[in-house]
Amino acid sequence: MAVLDFPHLEVDERGTLVISGTKFKVLQLIREHLSYGWDAPEIQQQHPQLALSQVHSALGHYYDHREEIDAELQHREELVNELCARQPDSPVRQKLRDAGCLP
Repeated sequence: MAVLDFPHLEVDERGTLVISGTKFKVLQLIREHLSYGWDAPEIQQQHPQLALSQVHSALGHYYDHREEIDAELQHREELVNELCARQPDSPVRQKLRDAGCLP
């Protein structure tokens, strides 16, 4: 596994950036930071198995590579939306759509 310039981060055998010694994906922490507005202490509180220093390393890596990571997150969101659009509605989803609860 490759070790990065940030302590507590490594690239696993699949090429995914993770918190060292865990299978916890850095992109997950970043997504929570951006989606919920959580700062490092809040992220650590939500994931007590992680040390605050690990969370800070993940966020530091994000801010040093923001454009690249934002592009990756956007690409993943587009892929998910594309895959979801291909799936037929389940009976429950169709009922929610008929009731006006979904677009």
